[in-house]
Amino acid sequence: MDFYDYGLANGIATNGLEVTLYTCNETQTREYPNVITSKTFGDVWKKNKLAKLRAFLGGYMRSFQDSKKNNAAVAHFHFFQISWLNLIVLRMAKRYSFKKVLTLHDVDPLVNKASSRLHRLTYKLVDHVIVHNEFSRKELSKKDVSSGKITVIPHGNYLPFIERIDKSESHSEKLSLLFFGQIKEMKGLDVLLEALAIAIQTKPTIHLTIAGRPWHTESEKYTELIKFHGLEQHVKTVFEYIPNEDVADYFAKCDLVVLPYKRIYQSGVLLLSMSYEKSCLTSDLEPFSEIIEHGKNGFLFQSESAQDLSRVLLEIERDKNKLKEVSSKASELLKDKFDWKIIGERTKALYSHLLNQNN
Repeated sequence: MDFYDYGLANGIATNGLEVTLYTCNETQTREYPNVITSKTFGDVWKKNKLAKLRAFLGGYMRSFQDSKKNNAAVAHFHFFQISWLNLIVLRMAKRYSFKKVLTLHDVDPLVNKASSRLHRLTYKLVDHVIVHNEFSRKELSKKDVSSGKITVIPHGNYLPFIERIDKSESHSEKLSLLFFGQIKEMKGLDVLLEALAIAIQTKPTIHLTIAGRPWHTESEKYTELIKFHGLEQHVKTVFEYIPNEDVADYFAKCDLVVLPYKRIYQSGVLLLSMSYEKSCLTSDLEPFSEIIEHGKNGFLFQSESAQDLSRVLLEIERDKNKLKEVSSKASELLKDKFDWKIIGERTKALYSHLLNQNN
């Protein structure tokens, strides 16, 4: 998430504010005007569970103390989801006078829902919550968070952080698909494999690459599905974390990125794919359909329907030339709506609003 953190930090700094990013030693330091990187969390990821907890909470305490010393006006938290551990962090921050803004990626954890009590206690401790789309705003409103306490600010693009790739069209007769990123049950890889098995009965020239590390699921599950559907010659698997320096190669070799998710609040993989100027085929979940217009800047299929996914795959395979047109439109949208400078401007405006409430 260092791309996201630095994108936001630089976007805010570009709009005239001084920003300190508090992070860990794993983060590659990037230099931007008015952005300071402070690695207060140290080697938090290299410790055992108990030592990691101490380093995590100690990192936050050092961050708060440094922020106070530097007269910070706003503390901006970045949580993937709410949790009891993050609640402890917010309670630690309560003793400090800065405004507390929370960017929340997933309103509820994607594996299990959080308790209503945890939601209530969390939002009581922050001054404002940022979510990335209207779907998340509506879901958060169901948690009895007042509309005045929620702002929608999009997730920014990855253009400042990625290397350019060859945009030439596919050099083979195959339609090369890519499923990229951490593999979770809710990401619907099983649906994609079933759809591929149906599609190759008509067009055996479709090939899929799966690149990502399983999370709370086992790679054996998908290996068995590949064998069950007879897809050994049509699927390449790389069940491991893909380091940043290797990511571009996967996108360069694909024609279409497929995101068959069953549940999602926002997808960094979608924005990463669009940043590489690749066409995307996603399920028709609301967070996707807020961005993707079928046949214009991407493609949609009925969520969890392998039959409908195979139908759309075959439509794309019959007219691969459309991929270039679609990716071009997606690129235009990405540069317009998901630019970090614009996001930084909107974030700064939110800070000003919160600070002016006391005046």
